[in-house]
Order: sequence, then C-alpha cells, then structure tokens
Amino acid sequence: MDLDITKWINLPGALIYLCIFPGLMYIWAAKGFREKRPVYSLVIDAFMVGLLLSLFTLVLWSTIGIVFHQTEKLANFFNGLIILIFNGIRVLFERSISLAFTTVYYVGVFYCLSLILGYLSRLLKEGRFPPWKRGQQPRIFADSFLDVELLRLRERKVVPQVIITLKNGEKIRGKCYSYTFTEPREMAVDSGNEARLTRHIVIVKLDENIERLELLFEEPTKKWKNPLVVTGKFISGIVRNRASP
Repeated sequence: MDLDITKWINLPGALIYLCIFPGLMYIWAAKGFREKRPVYSLVIDAFMVGLLLSLFTLVLWSTIGIVFHQTEKLANFFNGLIILIFNGIRVLFERSISLAFTTVYYVGVFYCLSLILGYLSRLLKEGRFPPWKRGQQPRIFADSFLDVELLRLRERKVVPQVIITLKNGEKIRGKCYSYTFTEPREMAVDSGNEARLTRHIVIVKLDENIERLELLFEEPTKKWKNPLVVTGKFISGIVRNRASP
C-alpha cells in the first residue's frame, strides 16, 4: 500500500507558509525582532497576524474579481487554493499548470502585501506616514505600566527621580534624563550634581538584569487662581492694547 505522507503533513505546512510565515514577515517589517520574547508567543502572534492578513487579502482579491466580472477565474482560483492547502503544490501542478501559477502568484502577492503593510505600520507609528504628517510629533504607544506612568509625568512636565536596582545588588540613582518608548527599552539616568556644570549620564538597558525600578516624584499642586485677579489682568491687557499706537 502506497501511503502519501504529504497528505498528512500538508495542512500544518499550509498554516506555516500561509499564516505564520507572512505574520513573521509583517512583524519583522513593523518592528523587527529586537524584543526578547518567548518563541511560542512570537509564533502565536505571527499566526494571528498572518490569519488576519490572509482574510484581508482574500476579501480584496474577491472584490477585485467581482468588480471586473471575473467570477469564473475567481472560482478556479479558490479551487486551486483549496487544492494547495489540503493536497499540496505537487498535486496542484498535476491538476492544471495555469491554475497552479495563478495560485502561486496569489501567494507571492500575499507575501509582498505583508511586508508593505508591516513597513507602513512602522512609518505610521513613527509619524512618517502619511507624508503630510511628517512634521508632526511621532505617536507614542504605551505598552507597559512604566510607559503609562512616564507619559503621564511627561504631560505634567514632572521629571521623576529613579532608583534602579540590578540583580547583582548595584543601585543607580538620579533623574530620568530620557526614556525610549520602543524596543529595546533604555533609560538615561542623570546622576550628576546640580551644583556642577558637568553631567553624569548613565544609560541603562531595561532587560532581565533589572531587579527593581522605582520612581520618586511629587505630584504638582494645582494653584488656585482668584477670579478677581484673572479678570483684572484681562481688563488691563485690553486697556493696554487700546492705548498702544
């Protein structure tokens, strides 16, 4: 009895080159692989992203076929895609060469679309896309509690003191000079003396070597303004503008 093993392993293989691999291409184009994370987490994210991309591409492909009245070719394409997924590319080429090339062409377009969408996602996050938004400040996405807290302090113009404890027991103290909101996470700590002109900036990479990170700050108090004083300043400003030549 001749047992074709490709019929048993082709479906998981199809999930790899139709979902996981395009998802990895999108993640690489969007933000790279600099972030250290478990392999299973990366594979799950790639599968979900690739699945959404494949559904989006199928809907786009179907819409183009319907708009241009290519329903027969569209039906043949879906037939070829089903053969590719459940029987493999060898069986697909045995059925029809033209149908096989059409299906392979779709897979190539799918891969290119994954790279393009990933790269556009990176440009959008960095504020460089669309082109008319290049002059604006790049958008910052809070991915952790530290991001949320530092963004909140940034909006209130509060510079926190930080105490970073490493796993070897060493402690780094000072002001938070700067912080990167993208991977790899880094924090610049100003541990110099304010009375001196020279600065002592320590660059700390926030990775598994960090045991503890503390933020010390004072919440800014809201100053109560007397409405009579505000009204008086407003009236004096109007009188001054009228008196000026």
